[in-house]
Amino acid sequence: MDFLERYPAITHYLFALSSLGIGVGHYVAHAHPFWILLAETVVPLLLSVGIGYAGRRFERLDPSARHVLRSAVVLCAGYLYGAGFVAFIEALQTLAGATPMGTQYLILVGGFGGVAMATIITHFHVAYDQRLAELRDQTERATRLQKQVSVLNRTLRHNIRNELSIIEGWLDEALTGEEDSAEEARERVLAHLDELEELSDTARRIQEVLSEETRTTMDVTDCIDKGAERIQSCEPAVDVSTEQTEPVVVEAHPDLEMAIRETFANAVEHNDPEDLEIAVSIVEDAEHADSEDWCRIDITDTGGGIPAVEVEALENVEETRLTHGVGLGLYLIKAVVEQSGGEVEIKPCDSGGTTVRMWLPKADAESLE
Repeated sequence: MDFLERYPAITHYLFALSSLGIGVGHYVAHAHPFWILLAETVVPLLLSVGIGYAGRRFERLDPSARHVLRSAVVLCAGYLYGAGFVAFIEALQTLAGATPMGTQYLILVGGFGGVAMATIITHFHVAYDQRLAELRDQTERATRLQKQVSVLNRTLRHNIRNELSIIEGWLDEALTGEEDSAEEARERVLAHLDELEELSDTARRIQEVLSEETRTTMDVTDCIDKGAERIQSCEPAVDVSTEQTEPVVVEAHPDLEMAIRETFANAVEHNDPEDLEIAVSIVEDAEHADSEDWCRIDITDTGGGIPAVEVEALENVEETRLTHGVGLGLYLIKAVVEQSGGEVEIKPCDSGGTTVRMWLPKADAESLE
């Protein structure tokens, strides 16, 4: 299969060389009048050029091994069709008493004419198949984005309403309460305004992630180290450990480091940093979706776990009641991982805490940018 993907137009080129050989060989081996010989030679030469050019165009379609095999079958069938058709006509002429001229030559040229016709069929089939797959991918992506936007929009509206309701209550206290309570109320209002600003910023980042199709190769170990360094600079008491030291290269969205950092931040947000431990494990050749071309990242904390309502809301597209406290951090993680072509799973640990598992497609280490 690797040979077919490396040389997708091999069948085209073999037929082109064969047709070229028929043209040259016929010119050398026969002593027909020059104008007849020229005509009989030019036809297979032109066919060889056409078939070879079609092979070059076929390569540009970047066909899969399955497409290459199908094209080889179609080209061979085209040859048999063309040669068989000419042979049938010649047989009828013979039965009718006519004296066929150059029967073998006509059969061979007819075969390569069939190949030329078959290349059109082959290219149409491959281009149609690829376009169909592309449209299917676009439809699936549009459906996924619609689902994500629906959930995100509902959660964002929910949080904004809650924050505004809280701010309204504290503003009333700030305007009508005693001096001490009014000062506290003003501080609470400012704090919740900061939360609204942070909420808006997170929503903007999610929108940017969902609208960006770019993927790049990166060392996931380096992303984890930078994320751990960032979170520990804010919360020095948090212990982040990982056993992986060698580079592990994946193909992912450029904001993968931000998603990993957000995972750490979620663990800190829902637990006491003084007692929090975060362990990161990386399985470089994890089997997923019947393939081992995946990297699995498990980020496990020892806290009380992410509230179940947040995990459920991450997948729930129905307009059901949401509980206060559902944030956007998990949506950001999910958006980055899915835009990387991977999947994310969030599940509680038996011993307490939460594991955020990310599946990401592996990449060739030589392609690391």
